[in-house]
Amino acid sequence: MEHKYGYTLDKTISDDIIRKKLDITMKSFCKLISPFLFLSIFLFSKQIAAQNKENNFRQESTTTSAKEEDNPELAEYFWNKYNNGISDGKIKIKKYKRHERKYPYSLEGGLKNGDIIYTTNIKGPVVGHDIKSDEFFIIFHPDNIHRYPFLLKKLGRYLIIGTKGDGIIIVNTENFYLKKYDISSNGGAVENIEIEGKKIIINNSDIIDEPAF
Repeated sequence: MEHKYGYTLDKTISDDIIRKKLDITMKSFCKLISPFLFLSIFLFSKQIAAQNKENNFRQESTTTSAKEEDNPELAEYFWNKYNNGISDGKIKIKKYKRHERKYPYSLEGGLKNGDIIYTTNIKGPVVGHDIKSDEFFIIFHPDNIHRYPFLLKKLGRYLIIGTKGDGIIIVNTENFYLKKYDISSNGGAVENIEIEGKKIIINNSDIIDEPAF
C-alpha cells in the first residue's frame, strides 16, 4: 500500500519498529553504564582529594624542614640528606651558631686554617669552627660511623681527611668540592698521612698527587 508521502506502509512500520528498538537499547545501555559512570566520577574525585592532601602535606613538610634546617641539633641529619653518597662532587655547606655541648673545640686542638678550626669526632663528622663568626659547619660525615674520620692534614686549600676504613677524603675548603680516594693498604684504614711537596703519602705506601679541583 502506497503512503501519501511516497513511502510504503511496510517501510513506515519498519522504521517505527527500528526506532523503538533503538530507544529501548539506549535506555538499557544508560541503565547499564550509570553505576560505572557514577563509580568512575566518585573514584576520580577521591583521587583529586588525595592529591590535594598530599600537595598540602608536602608544602607543610617543606616549611617545617626549612625551620628545622636552622636547628644545630639536626646538622648531621641535613648534611646527610643533601650530601650522602657524593664521592666526587660539590657538597652543600650550612653554618650554624656555635654549639659547645655537641661540638666542642679548643684553640689548641684540631687543625687550624685561618679563622677555621677543623676537628674530628669519634663516630661522627669533621666539623669546621669559625672562631670569627662563632659558627660551625659540617664538612664531612661518614657513611658508616664505624669508619669515622680521625686524622686531618692540610695541603694548600685542600683538607685531607683520613678515615678508619673508607680511605682518604679530600675537600677543597674554598669551593667545597669533595672527592673520595680508595687506598690499597691496610684494608682502607688510614694510619698516617705525610705531605711531601705536592704528594700525599698514606700509610707509607699509597701516594696521591695534589688535587686540581
